[in-house]
This record gives sequence, structure tokens and C-alpha cells, in this order.
Amino acid sequence: MTRLSLRCGDQEFRTPEELAVIARRVLAGHREERVLILGLSAHYRVTGAWLIGAPETATVSHVRVDIGAVLCALRSSSDTTQFFLAHNHPTGSSSFSYDDLTVTRELACLAAEWGIYLVDHMLVARGRVYSARRAALDIDRPVPSANRPVA
Repeated sequence: MTRLSLRCGDQEFRTPEELAVIARRVLAGHREERVLILGLSAHYRVTGAWLIGAPETATVSHVRVDIGAVLCALRSSSDTTQFFLAHNHPTGSSSFSYDDLTVTRELACLAAEWGIYLVDHMLVARGRVYSARRAALDIDRPVPSANRPVA
């Protein structure tokens, strides 16, 4: 996971669509799948930015996300109260995969336990951006696991 230096200054982003502009700029054109994570303050100021995936750790259709490392990164700034995820599909597919949604849900649930809430997860494909929230993909639903009781 690589920390990015974005030139946002104290700029406030009022909508997820404004964050999508950053996602498109960072993710478009990569030949491997990448994941962008933006930590945000309560006023939508970027508190941190990280990129996951590099040619040696990603393939065209898959990047490994270390959820623990992401949570540590998000918690590294006391101003972070929310976060934004985006990733690309170099294949051009505009659909979120089962794995995309599973990782998103697990990360959203674990981050919420620390008071950090998911704004949206967007997908960049063929120069367009697709929102999981707008598609009503229920990205905040808890993921059943062997370690958690199912409600």
C-alpha cells in the first residue's frame, strides 16, 4: 500500500461525485487493477490517500486488499471520520464483482466499529465511474464470517 500525495489542500469535497473525479484521475489507464482509498474528515477534506496494487502484486482482474493495513492507515489521522473507496477494472467491466462487494462490506463494517464510515465505493472502467451506492448494492450490510455471529 502506497501513500499518495494529492494536491487538494484544504479543499472540501461536497459530494461523492466530486471524489469520483480524483478516482478517475488516479485510476484510469492502469493495466492492472488498483484500489484507491481516501480518508476524509467530517467536512470532506482529504486526510490521507493510499493506492493498493502494483504490477508485482496485482493482475488485470484482481488486487489483494489487506483490510488490517487499510484500517491502520485510516486510523492514522485523528481527523478521519469517513472514507471513500474506488478501484478500476482494466478489463472494462462496469459491474462490481462478488469479491469487490465482500471486501467493501467487510471493510465498511470493521471501520464503522472505529467510527469511520464508508461514503461510497466507485468503480472506474472505460473512463466512466460507477457508484455502488447509486446502484443500491447494500455495501454497509455485515458480512457473515466464522468469527462473527449471524444476526
